[in-house]
Amino acid sequence: MNEVRTKIAEGGRIVIPAEYRQALDLHVGDEVILRLEDGTLRIFTPSQAIKYAQELLLHEEPGSDKVANAVKNGAAISTVNLSEVASKLNELGTPEVLIKDAINVLRLTIVDFDTELAYKVGLLRPLTKRVGLSLGDRACLALAQHLNLPALTTDRVWENLSLDVTVQLIR
Repeated sequence: MNEVRTKIAEGGRIVIPAEYRQALDLHVGDEVILRLEDGTLRIFTPSQAIKYAQELLLHEEPGSDKVANAVKNGAAISTVNLSEVASKLNELGTPEVLIKDAINVLRLTIVDFDTELAYKVGLLRPLTKRVGLSLGDRACLALAQHLNLPALTTDRVWENLSLDVTVQLIR
């Protein structure tokens, strides 16, 4: 499709031409997500925004389909592990606004790392020290244990831990 010129109407309204709405399968009342990037307005459907966020976060790595499925089915992440994700995306040169958008659009349950989780993580230390798990690893395991959800990982040593948590290898 070629570009189309349109005018901004009263109240800031803009009409999306019919051929664009058809191409995006947009209908009256549908939700869209607007993103301003480098002076360019982008319009996403929620499914496109989720796909964009998944590509940004998962980079089509082996096992990303399992993570995407978990996200779709209501995955949770602690604020400790969220900070790890934000750090990794920042290292890749992702602007802060896109990091936040990528996380927000996935609609993950973000669980504050509170006193109870801090104790759980501390109590996991003696059980995981021999295999060298990090604070972030233990935060993930503690949250999975707390929510009675599986912990997803690429780290095979997690399988051999004697913990009261289900570990799911993603690759």
